[in-house]
Amino acid sequence: FSVAAAFTLLLGANALGELFYQSTQASRYIALLAPLVPVMYMDSVVDAHLKGLGYQVYAMGVNIADAAVSVLCVLLFVSRFGADGYVYVIYIAECLNFAFSFGKMKRLTKPSLRLRDVALPVLVGGSAFLFVRLSMVESISALSFLLRGGSFLLCFTIGLLILKRPKAEAAPL
Repeated sequence: FSVAAAFTLLLGANALGELFYQSTQASRYIALLAPLVPVMYMDSVVDAHLKGLGYQVYAMGVNIADAAVSVLCVLLFVSRFGADGYVYVIYIAECLNFAFSFGKMKRLTKPSLRLRDVALPVLVGGSAFLFVRLSMVESISALSFLLRGGSFLLCFTIGLLILKRPKAEAAPL
């Protein structure tokens, strides 16, 4: 889900900037932050799991450390790089928070995570993104965003359904 949302934001950054802010200047930041959507989503899922496993204090400690790192990074980057510096801050804080939380959950639960489970949605999403980007004319209208976003989601869903089909198992005798 989050991979599809990230590619949809990336695909429609210009239209969304125009639609919500009547300017395409915001489009750059929508596009810059779109790849962070899966990390933010997974971080919230992992935090919820940690809290459910009784590690609320650990999750709170990670969030406090995240806030401290964010404040430090704002002081270092925003004065030097402006709005781009704030994008750096968001990336640094979110990635650190996810890394610590996921590392703790991995040690606790020993999940069976295969590369295919992570790579497949990214590859299918990237392919669908390129297909829509190259085959449809971009416009900054809401209708264009809906058409391009809908086309992307359709291609993404079909691609995942085709590639994630369960293997046929032999029926028991």
